[in-house]
Amino acid sequence: MTPFAGAELKIDSIKDSGFSFSLEAFNGGNSGELSGVTRLEGNEAFYSKSTLGDTCRLQFFYRKDSIYIQQLQGDCGAGNGVYYGGSYYAKKAQPKDTSLVSLGVLTSETQDSAFRKLVGNDYSLFVRSSQIITDEQDLDSLGAIVRSAGVRGLFTIRENIVLINPRMEIWAAVIDGDSVNYYTNHPDYHHLPRTIDKWRENFNQKPVAYK
Repeated sequence: MTPFAGAELKIDSIKDSGFSFSLEAFNGGNSGELSGVTRLEGNEAFYSKSTLGDTCRLQFFYRKDSIYIQQLQGDCGAGNGVYYGGSYYAKKAQPKDTSLVSLGVLTSETQDSAFRKLVGNDYSLFVRSSQIITDEQDLDSLGAIVRSAGVRGLFTIRENIVLINPRMEIWAAVIDGDSVNYYTNHPDYHHLPRTIDKWRENFNQKPVAYK
């Protein structure tokens, strides 16, 4: 389970022949739900169903502290990038603090500290929109590393971009509802870099709020 993708398995009506189950999964803005009855064979269980040309086949393995699901065939009615395969545990692990370093947007705690100082409470906007990360070109020759990010199925709704150079000069923007927030610690703060202007081409109708 991550802030952007995960799944939950519920099992009931356990019998010698099988058990009933329900699955819910998500990946970014896409999701899926599935329920059915399995067929038990020793320590394994199988589910199969064909609907509208899609054959869904799952295999359940019992382990000491978990149930492992292998998605053998089909998308099982789930959205793009959503899968039911993986390990399911009886107790949820405690979520770790998520930062832009742990997500791969920033590369050090020094960068993260400078970034938090700049954006303040809006830091969470960047975390919530940093699922799929892409390295971009520094079109402004700022000597900056440039990374854009977005959430699967929610591009143009949850996206951000961060430029940071070795001098800890930062230029960053994030979609915040119907506008785009822009932040920088550079003296020329009213100048929107070309790199960010290009990034917002698909939603340039959203006005820029200079932070």
